[in-house]
Amino acid sequence: MQANNDRSVNADAAVIKTELAFEHYCGPNSMRVRVGAFQVWYSYSTPVAFMSDDGALTVRVNDWSQVTGKHLNTIDGGSAEARKRRLDSETFEARLASELRRLS
Repeated sequence: MQANNDRSVNADAAVIKTELAFEHYCGPNSMRVRVGAFQVWYSYSTPVAFMSDDGALTVRVNDWSQVTGKHLNTIDGGSAEARKRRLDSETFEARLASELRRLS
């Protein structure tokens, strides 16, 4: 009986392993977390952008430093148009929370 449970746990772990990825996208203070098609970009420990599973990219304005600005520019290209689409922190956080609720 125990062996069957171990196989089930291992199968679940294999699924998680293939759908979950972490990577630095712009140096050591940046991290992109991907779960399936959903992605969240972090600058330091703060979420600064996310891509929903339908491919829509949402990026917040830079409220911090030049380094975070570099991270944001790497994510959305940093063009004038891209910067105009960035959301204020309150709106960004609400949309991210909504997206996370939808996914859970």
